[in-house]
Amino acid sequence: MKINKRNMHLILRLLLVTINISLFAINGTALAVVSAASKEIAVTFDDLPNRSLFETDKNNPTKQLTARHHKILRALKKYKITAVGFVNEKGLYNNCDGNKAEQNKPSQYNPDPARVAILQVWLDAGHELGNHTYSHLTLNRVDLDEYVADIIKGQRVFAPLMHKYGKTPRYFRHPFLHTGRSIFIHAALEKFLAQHGYIIAPPTIDTDDWMFNMVYSKAKQVGDHKKTQQLKNEYIKFTANKFDFYEAASQQMFGRSIKHIWLLHAIDIDADCLDELLQLVKDRGYKFITVAEALQDPVYKLKDTYTGPTGVAWLFHWDYSDKKIVDWKKEPIPSGEVREIAMMDKDQ
Repeated sequence: MKINKRNMHLILRLLLVTINISLFAINGTALAVVSAASKEIAVTFDDLPNRSLFETDKNNPTKQLTARHHKILRALKKYKITAVGFVNEKGLYNNCDGNKAEQNKPSQYNPDPARVAILQVWLDAGHELGNHTYSHLTLNRVDLDEYVADIIKGQRVFAPLMHKYGKTPRYFRHPFLHTGRSIFIHAALEKFLAQHGYIIAPPTIDTDDWMFNMVYSKAKQVGDHKKTQQLKNEYIKFTANKFDFYEAASQQMFGRSIKHIWLLHAIDIDADCLDELLQLVKDRGYKFITVAEALQDPVYKLKDTYTGPTGVAWLFHWDYSDKKIVDWKKEPIPSGEVREIAMMDKDQ
């Protein structure tokens, strides 16, 4: 075959397809793009230990809480997943009453040993723990000094536990995904986190599990099995729809599937659906990876100038900070009773 300019162009294109590597530039950063067929995801859980407001066993709520965590951990083990659980240490106190410790007298009020043991079970299983602040504050409503003090307070228990396993806390996640209302707050918080050995683990997929759980846990409490099954089915279908949207957004923004980080919670509906959820994601072609591996994707170094009032996944942050090419009005949202009750709770 005669090698003219046209043929040379075709050969070069074939080479790019063969090695599945190209360059994609956004925000002035050259991104190494792997094959579009490569789909990877890290799994994270917020709000450990997360006592439910609707325990069915009122006489021994911590026993029920422990059983929920063991159920989550069994599913993670089945799919060989190493996850990160983000801790709110206020939840380690009886009745979630960390107010006594907030009065700077923590030595007089010890956390519930059974709840501390839940964190230890996560570490025994090979998972990591991260900082989610002590009392789940929103950076959109408190000043930075109060917020960072809550971060420091939120590592009194879980950090020493991790040290016993030869690990050091390294991941932080904003409660409510609220990152502050100015880029100056962004920068100041990131500087503080870096000084204390933390990096942000931003979720790129948020499947709104907490909304479904508001209705699900209440139905479970009263023994409404028909409703709980209906909600489980709706939640799994909704999760698939959310993945459809985020995968399309990733392709639209970066021309590929990024290494995703999935936000879940240590709540009833996730414990009861996790096996099916993980199988759903596996069937979509995903390989489960760690948060550390996900953060190797260059997208996590992109600038973030989002300062809006709503907590949203980081694909929105990056799109907002750059080209604004995704139609976020098409992002699926829960409907009917799930959305109505969740919004009522959020407004309180």
